[in-house]
Amino acid sequence: MTETDQTPKPRMSRGLRIVFGLSLALNLLVVAAIGGAWLRHGGPPGADIPRGGVGHLLYRELPREDQRALRRHVRQSLDRNTMRHVRVAPDVVEALQADPFDLASLEALLSQQSSALKVGQDVMRANWLKIIAEMSPEDRLAYAERLNKALKSRRAPEGG
Repeated sequence: MTETDQTPKPRMSRGLRIVFGLSLALNLLVVAAIGGAWLRHGGPPGADIPRGGVGHLLYRELPREDQRALRRHVRQSLDRNTMRHVRVAPDVVEALQADPFDLASLEALLSQQSSALKVGQDVMRANWLKIIAEMSPEDRLAYAERLNKALKSRRAPEGG
């Protein structure tokens, strides 16, 4: 009777464990890809605000060549110092970790970032308007249709 109690349980082979592990990883990748696509193309009902706001949507629905031109104009128009102030996260972390803490320094960093973002938005807006003004009536109507379709795909269904 004691012999049967001490019999080791059969173990899964190493190769089978690797296969199960890879299968789990693949399943997680598929779920992540589906979830990402779902969020990218509308997300849950009622998610009527495009990621990045309306400016992101106005940019995303431009033809690819106009997107490239807009990026090029913005890069050429903004100096390196302005772009550095847009990306202040490491400086903010440093200011938060400072001992003694200097609230005025943190506030100045955020103010610089806000000003730099405003400059960037102004440059983007001016160049976007230039692109729109140069579009043919047909291209402008097609753009408006794409915007309208994108906006409708983000809205909650009627009555919900």
